[in-house]
Amino acid sequence: MSFTNKVVLITGASSGIGAATAVLFTKEGAHVAIVGRNEAKLKMVEQNCAKNGKKPLVIKADISNDDAAAAMVKKTVDTFGKLDVLVNNAGFTKFGTVLDGSIMETYDAIMAVNVRALIYITTLAVPHLIKTKGNIVNISSVAASSVPITPTMTTYCVSKAALNHFSRAVALELAPHGVRVNTVSPGPVKTDFLENAGASFNIEDVKTVLGRVSESEEVADVILFIASDKAVAITGSDYITDNGFLDAIDVMSESSDDENNEREEFETQYHQLVAEARSLLGARPSCSTEAARDGSVSGFEDACAGGLKSNCSIWSILYCFTMSFANKVVLITGASSGIGAATAVLFTKEGANVAIVGRNEAKLKIVEQNCAKNGKKPLVIKADISKDDAAAAMVKKTVDTFGKLDVLVNNAGFAKFGTVLDGNIMEAYDAIMAVNVRALIYITTLAVPHLIKTKGNIVNISSVAASSVPIMPIMTSYYVSKAALNHFSRAVALELAPHGVRVNTISPGPVKTDFLENAGASFDTEDVKTALGRVSESEEVADVILFIASDKAIAITGSDYITDNGFLLQH
Repeated sequence: MSFTNKVVLITGASSGIGAATAVLFTKEGAHVAIVGRNEAKLKMVEQNCAKNGKKPLVIKADISNDDAAAAMVKKTVDTFGKLDVLVNNAGFTKFGTVLDGSIMETYDAIMAVNVRALIYITTLAVPHLIKTKGNIVNISSVAASSVPITPTMTTYCVSKAALNHFSRAVALELAPHGVRVNTVSPGPVKTDFLENAGASFNIEDVKTVLGRVSESEEVADVILFIASDKAVAITGSDYITDNGFLDAIDVMSESSDDENNEREEFETQYHQLVAEARSLLGARPSCSTEAARDGSVSGFEDACAGGLKSNCSIWSILYCFTMSFANKVVLITGASSGIGAATAVLFTKEGANVAIVGRNEAKLKIVEQNCAKNGKKPLVIKADISKDDAAAAMVKKTVDTFGKLDVLVNNAGFAKFGTVLDGNIMEAYDAIMAVNVRALIYITTLAVPHLIKTKGNIVNISSVAASSVPIMPIMTSYYVSKAALNHFSRAVALELAPHGVRVNTISPGPVKTDFLENAGASFDTEDVKTALGRVSESEEVADVILFIASDKAIAITGSDYITDNGFLLQH
């Protein structure tokens, strides 16, 4: 995810998410302009960025002032000669309600910054972004998708809903010019946001299904991924990172007091160590604890058993924030071609032990050879996952071979054509649901006990079909299956969150694979229109899968990450 010589402009960069994003971009080689109103805090961010060898351009400005916003963009381009990425992060909240008569004052102040200023800055930046084929990342909030947690937050929620809709609209407008636009919607994050608003409650008191709130750096990881060339197929999407806030219920109520106290004590120590680990630079020291070398959160807990503040523990924390899958075990269904095959190759490249499953032995052999080029020969399992015995044997063989399971990628799926009017929809429905939904659910039940042990995660490969009307009636059963898959994923994400297991879906748009050919389609994937005027390669989807499965995504569960080249913007 190198941003060497890329130019990034970040508003609201004096603290929190904006500050963390600035530091991370400079670490990846970018030239960064940081904008904010608090000069003292901007100075601190400047110093932190400079540690990465890149001193940022510091601009003190009130972006709600049109002249200041225009000067900010001009100074950035004058200094660096171009603009590649705009991160619209500036935003605030102010409390007011309809009943107490203060909502209009609140509305005017919030909308001026959170929406109007963002739109104006976008208009100023777009001519430069068109030249570089750059992209925009707008920082929204789960507030755009939920009822306010308190009536005093109504106007803030309204502003974020407006931001989201503007982002989708401008993504469609700019797609023909090669400029991508996306939103990142965090849930509760440890920042000074509520403190600055004079809130009487603490962000850490907000309940999420994972029982935690995010660090700013976790949101920054998502921002950099979306802004990177690994996300070339992503536009008009909203990427939620909320620890399951949107699905939150009091899932911790069934835990004992001792369990809750133990968890709280561990999380306190964990976050202290995160801060310490992030400040360390240099080579990783030798480590005698295998669990710490593993780099996983569960490995970290094991490594910490003998003493939390050891060198091994610090470096295992550092490894938690990488994309490395060294010594992780990954099971991938539907891995004989397309997205599944590309995902297998990429996981082995990142050091994982991979089990690949499919029905076509010849194609599996090719995938095996491609994986072996990365120094990791996969476990090859020929199986029809719609058969319960074969599915059970597949999971058992994976765990027997590698000793554990860290990631399950449910990628297997197919389409069969049939319509209500032709009278063949039931045949299509039965065949599709048996593989795309029932088999996936059964494999999940088999894998979950092993994933709980490793605090692993599940990535279910869905489709934009789950969110759109079928492009033709013959595809109805396939669309139904993907909608069912999405809803199952959200439900099981909620169920497994208390056990530390994350569950997410990836929804690709058109992808260059043999999927439609296998279904006997008379049309080609590349004929499908998208806002960006292109369709994806399988490797682009695999990049999103690896990100979601990695420890960079520890705050993401119950989410659906769309990578569709703007297909849904036009359908």
